[in-house]
Amino acid sequence: MPEVSGHDLAQQLGLQRPEMKVLYMSAFTLVKGQQQFAEAESGLELSAPIILKPFTVERLTEKVRQVLAAKPASPFDRPPDPWRNV
Repeated sequence: MPEVSGHDLAQQLGLQRPEMKVLYMSAFTLVKGQQQFAEAESGLELSAPIILKPFTVERLTEKVRQVLAAKPASPFDRPPDPWRNV
């Protein structure tokens, strides 16, 4: 996406729709053992739901089900809104 990352878009939309669930997808194929590095480099929390390329339809289905079934985050777990102090 031009001019905005998926992570930034998810944060912006999360301010408008806090109940929204997100599944991140790697932008490139990772070799085994690089997931933690990729998550840290992208700015994602290490616990953020992510699916790594390449993946099968079955794996995508499994990850989507996991994300949808996950307990909603508490509003107290969200980072502070940077616009509240403007």
